Amino acid sequence: MCYLRINCGDLMKNKAFLATFSFAAHSVFFLSSAYGQTNAPSAHYNSSALRSKSLSEPYVLLAQNNFKSDYASAVKAFRGNSFPEAISLFGRVVDNQSANQEFIDKALIGRSQSFLVIGQPLLAILDLKKVKYNPSQTVQIGAKELIFGVAYIQSKQYQLAIKHLSLAVNLLPDDESVYTNRAVAYQSLNDYDSAAKDIERALQINPTPATVFNLAVLEKDRRNYRRCYQLLSEIERQEAAFVDVYLQRGICAKNLGKNEQALSDFIKAASIDDQRPEVIENIGLIMVVLGDKTNGLKYLEAASTLYLTQGNINGFEKVSNAISSANSN
Repeated sequence: MCYLRINCGDLMKNKAFLATFSFAAHSVFFLSSAYGQTNAPSAHYNSSALRSKSLSEPYVLLAQNNFKSDYASAVKAFRGNSFPEAISLFGRVVDNQSANQEFIDKALIGRSQSFLVIGQPLLAILDLKKVKYNPSQTVQIGAKELIFGVAYIQSKQYQLAIKHLSLAVNLLPDDESVYTNRAVAYQSLNDYDSAAKDIERALQINPTPATVFNLAVLEKDRRNYRRCYQLLSEIERQEAAFVDVYLQRGICAKNLGKNEQALSDFIKAASIDDQRPEVIENIGLIMVVLGDKTNGLKYLEAASTLYLTQGNINGFEKVSNAISSANSN
């Protein structure tokens, strides 16, 4: 999330920034993993007693205080990356008959975001459909449409994602995350021109390294390797580089015929994360091209082991074929 306000890994590869609604104010942010870990306290109560028709005044106050306490605890759990706990606590608020609609809506939004973090977009969509904002709550509606868009991207329903993100654009025209997410949806449909326009707009609003990275990957996919290389070099100059910056720049350098530069970038990427099989694979491939077949094969064999360990059969088969090809030459 440097992305962030978010983890600056391969954002386009992850297919979406995870948009999130601020719990403290009505503004949209990316999820950040930079929050400190917290032990969120949870309130306990007898739910059957609270539903009793003969509920006494002290119990009514307890119920009211509990849903507020549960909401506060859920937010702490979310910010502490304890997402299952957050889901449970948000659920208490949603199910608490003493909770008002404002808190129920906030809890539904919070739980939907938690579902997205753990990769359950369909559950997020169910929660979002239950939110009952009034027409005057335009900022909140815009944030909800943004989260809808992210959920549909995660579920690979890209046309629906574009529909909801376009609604969000109308309500949140100055929020770069709306454009960045819609660009992901456009790119997934191979509409690179529309994706580029959205990323350029996001850069005008807030030129973060994460958005520059997204544009660079888009340019790579459009085979504009020189522009991709330049954009990623700009991130490096800002001292905001991370493993995928060097990996993607190395790929662009390789496609520009700059094999020595590509090898240098892949090695830099490996120095940051030597468990990324695609990084190790690319080192091996470039070494073979540069004539160092012995060491290149060692890296390719290491990459095949990493792919297999991580359960990536397609990656394993691809590297195995590369090893066979190198041995036959």
